[in-house]
Amino acid sequence: MHRRTSTAVIGVALAASVALAANAAIASAATRSARQLVLDAIAASKTVSSVHVVGSISSTSQTIGLDVQASNADEGKGMISLDGGTVKVVRLGKLVYFNANAAFWTQSAGASSVAFAGRWVSVPASGSDGKDFAQFVGTAALFSQILTGSRINEATFTLLKNTTVGGIPVYAIAGTDTSGGSKGTIYIARRGKPYIVELDTTSSAGTGELSFTAYNRPVHAAVPPHAVTLQKLEESAAAQAG
Repeated sequence: MHRRTSTAVIGVALAASVALAANAAIASAATRSARQLVLDAIAASKTVSSVHVVGSISSTSQTIGLDVQASNADEGKGMISLDGGTVKVVRLGKLVYFNANAAFWTQSAGASSVAFAGRWVSVPASGSDGKDFAQFVGTAALFSQILTGSRINEATFTLLKNTTVGGIPVYAIAGTDTSGGSKGTIYIARRGKPYIVELDTTSSAGTGELSFTAYNRPVHAAVPPHAVTLQKLEESAAAQAG
């Protein structure tokens, strides 16, 4: 593309926003047992084979939406949105396929690229554009974004009353980032593996909520119909313009 793709912009924005949520919700503890709950949840969630993450993160300047099924088997799918731009993503092996709306293409490559809207495009997963998309449908990369920057030793928390989220019994731990002032709550499964079930955050910069379900369940992705390579799409556009 002629400009830095919106995938990169989304990646930077999401990484910063989810780190904010984690900073507030994943906090250090005054009591060893509560702190250990959080540490165990982080460790357990980072080692899963797959997960379904849904949520949104809003700040004063932008809103990010996420609905992805990620796996560590080079197979995943979902939808990402940023300020009106939306893109569907499918990862299969060495290729990433994406289908974006007009707003996305305008943001990433200018008004002249609007003709690409609604078309499935393939890029190598190891390339610059492919990596930007693949990080959202790969379990390890996705959790790395969400958990990176968690300042476990720079916050305090309170173990709240046990509750349920989506019918799942959970521990609720409210945290406050003492260095930044943001607040959040992490919900951790009380039965089975101590997986993270939900992360919520509130700060002067905005709010966020991410839910985590379908741990270790198969993710079934299929090659989209009539997909073309990004190179061919750009060549076709250049030929038409000439």
